Amino acid sequence: MILDQLLDLTVIEGVNQLAKENGLGVYYMGLTHGYVFRVPQSYLDMINKDYGYTYLTIQEIKEPVYMFDIYYNEGCHLNDIQKMFKNRIILNDHYNGLSADATILGCSKGQGLQAILEKLAINFENTYAFGDGMNNLCMFEVV
Repeated sequence: MILDQLLDLTVIEGVNQLAKENGLGVYYMGLTHGYVFRVPQSYLDMINKDYGYTYLTIQEIKEPVYMFDIYYNEGCHLNDIQKMFKNRIILNDHYNGLSADATILGCSKGQGLQAILEKLAINFENTYAFGDGMNNLCMFEVV
């Protein structure tokens, strides 16, 4: 959001097409809601309960979205999914092994952190970054 690089409709349609062709589900995140495409209702019910963040179906999209996760079944390998996206994104596998964060190359947490620090005139030396996956490495490079 800070970088004003929201996912446009072309990106969403392209991701949805790959998901449909390869039996994947997708979660998109906006500021107030999440939106799902091809995610089983039982899984949707579980994440709505566990995260306290309302996920709706993609047909109900009410706002711009800024990131997405990929949902896959046990028979699908993360490396195969990464190849499908032709290194246009970085995938960070979630702890459950059934989903992964998708970071679009050129729009990272590191760039967002750098923009915030510059806007607030905070020295990089006075900043710490914390993270639990590959999509956080770019923040460590900034600080």
